[in-house]
Amino acid sequence: MILQSILHLLPLWLFGFLLVILLWPGSLRNDLLLKLALGFGVGQGVDTCLYFFWIMVFGPYTRTLEIVEYILCALLFGMVVLNALRQPRINNKPKAPPILREWVILAGFATLLLASAVGFFLLTVTRPYGTFDAYAIWNLKARFMFLDPQHWQNAFSSALNWKTHPDYPLLIPLNVLRLWEQIGLEVPRAGSVIAATYVFGLVGLFFAAFYHLRDLGQAALAGIFLLATPSVLNIGTAQNADLPLAYYMLAAALLLYLAVLRPYRGYLLLCGLMAGLTSWTKNEGLIFMVILVLLAFVVWFRNPRNLVWLAIGMALPLVNVLIFKLNYAPPNDLIASQSMAALASKLFDLTRYRSILISFSLNLLSVGGWKLPILLIFTVIVLILRRQFSPHEKEAYRVFCYLVLITTMSYCGIYLITPHPLEWHLHYSFERLVLQVFPMILCLPLLGMRTPREWGSENHKTGNDTLPTQKATPNSQ
Repeated sequence: MILQSILHLLPLWLFGFLLVILLWPGSLRNDLLLKLALGFGVGQGVDTCLYFFWIMVFGPYTRTLEIVEYILCALLFGMVVLNALRQPRINNKPKAPPILREWVILAGFATLLLASAVGFFLLTVTRPYGTFDAYAIWNLKARFMFLDPQHWQNAFSSALNWKTHPDYPLLIPLNVLRLWEQIGLEVPRAGSVIAATYVFGLVGLFFAAFYHLRDLGQAALAGIFLLATPSVLNIGTAQNADLPLAYYMLAAALLLYLAVLRPYRGYLLLCGLMAGLTSWTKNEGLIFMVILVLLAFVVWFRNPRNLVWLAIGMALPLVNVLIFKLNYAPPNDLIASQSMAALASKLFDLTRYRSILISFSLNLLSVGGWKLPILLIFTVIVLILRRQFSPHEKEAYRVFCYLVLITTMSYCGIYLITPHPLEWHLHYSFERLVLQVFPMILCLPLLGMRTPREWGSENHKTGNDTLPTQKATPNSQ
């Protein structure tokens, strides 16, 4: 069933890969690893958007949908070929050959990646249905829609217990449902395969992004730090939406970073798409998307064309979210069960601020399940290995920092207004919520420190020389 599930996902990955290639500036061969890492998420995300429209218009899944997907892949392939033929050949500046310390770090990353794959498999065997959130929220929606496709709206009934969160978006349930429909059986391994794609897709994105932005040694180091984070495997195998959300948030943040460096149309469209898919993955993604849009407005308020491309990119998933929220989903349990007076009383209750601040202070330094104060350690490393930024990099890094900081602070607001017992809510959700932003937090020291190749040398001032120049592609503005 695992192999069958993977085979059914291949057309989606191909579709996403082709779409990224079409939008990405530069030569077809450039940045293939990063295009692959982004392509699988684009494919699985966009497919669920199209699948939702299909269910609304045509009803339950049919093989016709597969034919439509293959046709779309063929059209995209033709567009990619035509674009490659008419576009001038542009090559990134070649990477320097790896030195010994980079090979050693890369070997460590490969070993840890293999061990993580084995660990993922063993954890999945012990809990094939995931944890409570998987079978009470995400897979429950998929089961409603699979077992009674004529009344699929019952998956979002307000009569369901609030712990099932019927208002949560549908990217994960529709991914699982699609595999069940294609296989013809409700198999628990489908959820495990979807979880695996996002866990190792996140690692692949992390590695590919730092290989693109810096070099092989920094990419391998980034992969090691992420894989060594205990919560990645633990929460990843739970089959819930936190790791997929972390993937889309990281992708959107990195694409925003690239777009600030070089405002290519393709970067902006992909950034908007990934930001929109965060809102289609989990409610917290709506907050992230709004923050990203506001920051983009601050950066490009004098160049509204960039904002238009960003908005076009997020249009498809955002329309899905609006249709779902306005027509099918019941009100959110954090808001619906409270009056304005109750919300106001929480906002002015200083004891809640103190409890949240204490919880964040005690847990934030050792986020991700680390037993060590990992953020403090990274701060010391950056102070020792700090690098200088070029002016463009400095601006992009500043925007990235604001995005991470404001998103993390917004989670404090969620706890502030929660109608549930505050200590209970903090205890059972803090680790998962912080893991959503942890890959972005981890980017901050990795972007701010020298690479292994530069260790022992003087402070370096480096620009992003791997990006093609503005005049090199018709996709640029």
